[in-house]
Amino acid sequence: MSVGEDVVEEKQGERLDVDSSAPCAALYARVTRARAAAAVRATGSIEEAARGAVVSETYRTWTDPITGETGRERRIRRRPGDRRASAWLLVRLDPEPKSLDELLDEEDVRIRAERGENSMERALTPHLQELAARLQKTLAQYEEEDGLGGGIDLGPEPAN
Repeated sequence: MSVGEDVVEEKQGERLDVDSSAPCAALYARVTRARAAAAVRATGSIEEAARGAVVSETYRTWTDPITGETGRERRIRRRPGDRRASAWLLVRLDPEPKSLDELLDEEDVRIRAERGENSMERALTPHLQELAARLQKTLAQYEEEDGLGGGIDLGPEPAN
């Protein structure tokens, strides 16, 4: 297997070929594919155990006495899922689980990357610039009314 792996990495550009002229590489490719197929089957079995297996499936057909329409119903009875199978699969798929905050941060980074690096800043900048201009205009009005040009008059000082 190790010789086959070396041949696949060095001579075949890490491409698995079950019909390779090198017998070790062909063996390595077959075993690797068989292991992958077994992993897929095992994962499917574990997912089924987590969901709960189908115990019975029945069909019922009836006719509505008022409208005369025929109806059909499918009933599936399942065995309850096994939470241990779900937990086992979850640990195998993600051995280092992340907190909700970490997952939200990663999602935020992904969304920003999809929209463009600084899309949020670009979206907020015109709004913030408009707000700053209105604030300066309002402050200038108060300074003019004050006549001092130095600040805002808040009214008479409270008596101590």
